[in-house]
Amino acid sequence: NKVIEYSPDLVEIAAGLAKISPSLVYSYKVILIDTKRFNEREALAERLEAHYFEKYFGSNLNIRLFAKHLIISNKRSAAKELNEAVTLLGSDFDFNIIIERINLKFQLGYERGCGGKVGLLGGSSCIHKKISHVKCGLLFFLG
Repeated sequence: NKVIEYSPDLVEIAAGLAKISPSLVYSYKVILIDTKRFNEREALAERLEAHYFEKYFGSNLNIRLFAKHLIISNKRSAAKELNEAVTLLGSDFDFNIIIERINLKFQLGYERGCGGKVGLLGGSSCIHKKISHVKCGLLFFLG
């Protein structure tokens, strides 16, 4: 494909979206081909992904990050449960309670970490060290 010849990173971008949802990568390709905005390919992928996670997992950043981790880790049953919990309880419900319940129900093995929050590393590598603009204790750990 000529497009890939000139923008080889499209393969990796599309593969990342495909891990999340086949319909997401399909929409991405259609929009790119239709609009011919190949210079904006990364930003488009980020916008589509953000929209997808907000649509299915609400506006809480912590829940959306957790959902992405579950989906990419192929824990789709847990992600479906997370979707149902957010739909039932709303985005303002305490994300720590939701994450902890999902963790226990699906035996994910995440432990409490920094600030007593459920963490994906369970150690001292708090996400605030990875995302400098986020205060410690607001987000769970990512592996």
